[in-house]
Amino acid sequence: MQTLGSDAPFEETATEDPAPEIAPEPPEPEPASGDGLELVGDPAAGATKALGCGGCHGPGGNSVVPLFPKLAGQKADYITKQLRDFQAKRRLDPMMAGMAAPLSEQDIEDLGAHFEQQQVTGAIVDAKIASRGELLYREGRPERGLPPCASCHGPQGEGFHGVGDASFPALGSQNAAYLAKQLKQFRAGERGNDWNQVMREVADVLSDADIQDLASYLSGLARPGVQPSP
Repeated sequence: MQTLGSDAPFEETATEDPAPEIAPEPPEPEPASGDGLELVGDPAAGATKALGCGGCHGPGGNSVVPLFPKLAGQKADYITKQLRDFQAKRRLDPMMAGMAAPLSEQDIEDLGAHFEQQQVTGAIVDAKIASRGELLYREGRPERGLPPCASCHGPQGEGFHGVGDASFPALGSQNAAYLAKQLKQFRAGERGNDWNQVMREVADVLSDADIQDLASYLSGLARPGVQPSP
């Protein structure tokens, strides 16, 4: 510091600012089990887990009980969606709710992978009924706003893999009584886990006779890979 009357040069003492403290980066959180990982179904593991399903859905997923669906050859992503919907009560069925409740995410993926690899069995139906059902399935009923079923479920009833909820199941070779029951439930609003309400809107314009014709036709429609009926 320079005083008055002094010839000494003015000197300013520099004061260094302290270095800013840098907070340590927090450790990355441990991912929860399965977070960020896409689960892949194991068909072999699914075969073991599916042993308890055979009582209703039959050996290899080919149910011989008309009101229970065949799972053999069904799209894996459709099966996994249905099991999750049963767990979340988006699809209501007391028996399936109890069966699905204890399943883990890996269990669900394994079961879907297993059943998709099984070969579905075919059926023989009355040709006259089948012809009426085929007309509805392939052409729909445009004057009533009914699109062709084949546009979503495929020309051979093979279904289509979708994204998210938009997965369309295989219907060919399915049990007729089960198909009729589901269409009536959609029509009555008793089932509502369809993508974008499409099935509820479709079923709403179907008569009981239409439903029977469609179900009968589809049960005899051999989708790719079907095992001929004995």
